[in-house]
Amino acid sequence: MITYKRVIQNPLGLHAAYVAEIAAWAKLSSSSIYLRKPGRKTANAKDVVALLGLMVKAGEELEILIDGDDEIEEMKHMAALMDRLDLV
Repeated sequence: MITYKRVIQNPLGLHAAYVAEIAAWAKLSSSSIYLRKPGRKTANAKDVVALLGLMVKAGEELEILIDGDDEIEEMKHMAALMDRLDLV
């Protein structure tokens, strides 16, 4: 398992369009992918409602956990996706 932490820069935080893109990408992966906000439960990245339930705001830290045979590649893809989404 690999863990990656980042601060969400998007002014709207993890809003519906943001999490929809994460979930759509995660569903294509064979790895298990989870997002966790400190002090809250962990959400399956393939579940839009679970991701929205984290209620992550701009400036808050988020942990991304990936477990699978291709976890390093998947982490690179997730980081690039979140970099792009943080700019929108």
